[in-house]
Amino acid sequence: MTFSVSPAPGKMLRVCEVSLDPREIRFRGCDSDEARIAAVKQRLSLIDGQLEARSGPTNKERRALNREANVLRRWLSPDDSLVKLPRSEKAKISNLRSGIRSAKRRKPTKRERRVSRRAYREQHELHVQVRPDYSPPVFSLDELKAIRRIHEARVAKEDWFRKKQQQLVPVVA
Repeated sequence: MTFSVSPAPGKMLRVCEVSLDPREIRFRGCDSDEARIAAVKQRLSLIDGQLEARSGPTNKERRALNREANVLRRWLSPDDSLVKLPRSEKAKISNLRSGIRSAKRRKPTKRERRVSRRAYREQHELHVQVRPDYSPPVFSLDELKAIRRIHEARVAKEDWFRKKQQQLVPVVA
């Protein structure tokens, strides 16, 4: 497979080719090590983008792209720091995320879950934003007495209607 980058005006074209049969990488237009590394990183990012896409290459093409990406990753870091995790490690991580617990990790108790939720809530409290010119309403004593009289009158009226309804509806025993 061949990857090429369109060169900027006045610059040479950098090409990185990966052959999977002998597993070798050929460079064209890459004079320095930095140019080779840049070409490999560009090709690797392109391959990763294609592999992560929801649609596109067939399974056969995906396997070929994955092999090519592994060759490029091993070339970039021979100490395997960039090589993808093996399937068993991925399974351990995904099992922890999905809730399947290993024998070493026990399920947290109801109290532990409650305490952790409370700690999270306290740590991530939402502060209510208030207008800078906002001031809470202040009532005078006369206004408070008037509000209380209105409330008491409303409650008395509701009680009167409730008693009237109880008188109208016969109680069947």
